[in-house]
Amino acid sequence: MKKLINLSAIYAILALAAGVFYREFTKGLNFTGETMLSFLHPHILVLGSIFLLIALLLSMNMPL
Repeated sequence: MKKLINLSAIYAILALAAGVFYREFTKGLNFTGETMLSFLHPHILVLGSIFLLIALLLSMNMPL
């Protein structure tokens, strides 16, 4: 259970770092087009952090 909490926190930090990198990188280069970096932040947040929190809730009720 502690491992899931730690992994979820790590993914949340990575998602925030990816969002800051995307914002500052595109702003620094004056880039206005579409980039794959815009999809990186929500994917890491949802697939990493939120999925692991759901797995944590499930592991509290049933053995995984």
